[in-house]
Amino acid sequence: MLGHFLKMSPDGGLRHYFKSGFADAEQLMQAIEKLNVDMDNLKILEFAAGYGRLTRHLHKLCELTVSDIHPEAVEFVSKNFGCRAYVSSKDAEQLRISEQFNIVAVISLFSHLPDRTFGKWLSALYALVAPGGYLIFTTIGESARAINPQIPVPGSDGVAFEAISEQIDLDTQDYGNTTVHPHYVGFQIGRMPGARLVSYEAGPWWKYQDQYIVQKPA
Repeated sequence: MLGHFLKMSPDGGLRHYFKSGFADAEQLMQAIEKLNVDMDNLKILEFAAGYGRLTRHLHKLCELTVSDIHPEAVEFVSKNFGCRAYVSSKDAEQLRISEQFNIVAVISLFSHLPDRTFGKWLSALYALVAPGGYLIFTTIGESARAINPQIPVPGSDGVAFEAISEQIDLDTQDYGNTTVHPHYVGFQIGRMPGARLVSYEAGPWWKYQDQYIVQKPA
């Protein structure tokens, strides 16, 4: 993300990286505050945390655990912010995190996953939600298309994937650009045992990504 911001604005990119990280952490916490959770004993997993753009702010507010596919990022976050940190995996079935959390937050990962892994990762992360807890995740949908009409249009199955990415160390067949329709996401949620869609909002993240909140039964 830092590289992306610097590319967009060599002079102001670094400042925007820190300011946007604070704003996004605040937005996530505001969303959590609206849910029926104990804010004084909040246990959060921030998945696909990268180098800690949100982590540097979130870890001050809760018991925070992070995970990312890049070992260097996991080491950096663990060392600098004192969070428990796990290296993720290419395949959802190989994810090894032995805890459960009140909140599993996944900001801007499902905007990159192809259909063949989208549902698998959703189920794997839902499994990490403690009973009564919540999975919060974002996707790219019609709100994004209103801003950028060049992004792929979902087909009749509700999903479109483009094998293009700025992440040069990841296979673009595994991590590209994904656009989904809410009915596609609803179908994936419906496959998870007991999952209840608490809320759906179109475009609250950067006026570009949609937000879904799913609860696991107590």
